[in-house]
Amino acid sequence: MSATPWTGLFKVDNVVLRHYSFPPDPLSHPLFSPQNNDKPAVLILFGLINHPDILDLHPDKSIIRRLLEKGMDVYLVDWGEPPSILEKPLMFQDYVFYVTQLVDFLNKPELNLMGVCQGGIFSLLFAALFPERYKKLILFSSPVDFAYQNPFLQSFSCINHEKMVKNFGNIPGLLMAKFLALFSPFPPDFIKRKIQAELASKKSSSFYQALASWAYQSPAQAGFAFQEFGEEFIYKNKLIKSELVMFGREVNLKNIIQPVLNIFASEDHIWPPDSSRALPKYLSPNTKYTELEFKGGHLAAAISKESQTLIPGKIAEFVFN
Repeated sequence: MSATPWTGLFKVDNVVLRHYSFPPDPLSHPLFSPQNNDKPAVLILFGLINHPDILDLHPDKSIIRRLLEKGMDVYLVDWGEPPSILEKPLMFQDYVFYVTQLVDFLNKPELNLMGVCQGGIFSLLFAALFPERYKKLILFSSPVDFAYQNPFLQSFSCINHEKMVKNFGNIPGLLMAKFLALFSPFPPDFIKRKIQAELASKKSSSFYQALASWAYQSPAQAGFAFQEFGEEFIYKNKLIKSELVMFGREVNLKNIIQPVLNIFASEDHIWPPDSSRALPKYLSPNTKYTELEFKGGHLAAAISKESQTLIPGKIAEFVFN
């Protein structure tokens, strides 16, 4: 589904490290050739919910492609399908440990982390636990403080997570996709009408077809991580309270010492903007903090025409300065 070529560089269990690049063409892209190793590296951590290709659905609607055009070396963690809950019961600490292995493999002293959606939680956990192992931190449409609620979070909090894990083991991706569709501003009928209208007017419908496909290709959720997210993060709000312990250490957001760029949407229907906006309250006063509030919704931040210019431009400004 990805619109931009990528290569799988490293795999641990079902987790794949993707490396994006333009096709070799020194005439068209002399600055972005694979031989240029001086570009700043950005490692994107997406969430477990939905598929990361929303960042690269179409050549004209691709945050990843825009970052490449800005001269960045772009990597992404593809979590893949989780192993059987009986084979390997994954928790959030396990996913953070995957990140440490990928960072070790890349071995880039000035690696920038970019957490997208729920992936921002993994980025915050890694940054708080390993503050010396990255250069800068970017959060993109990511929740922080779950005291701020909306219909999606209220509904998610009402789920009996323990019972779901007992019944399903890993949570089926289609079940999560249908749950998310209840709150989506782009329901299936809307996308279907868009495709039909564009076909009737002889316009390309490839973007909306890709969007429709993406919406129902959610991977399964690792059962225990799903339960942990619902109970420990959303319901008990332990991240901001410094009540999480991983690798035998307290997770304290005040340990994040590198510069932070926080990008969030003003009309986000998944994570309330106030949840994202609260981040600087929990950082060290010495942490250099910048934020960009994007006018639009959760998906618009990734696929709207305006986002393709504004957001990569802000990220480039942050990374290069």
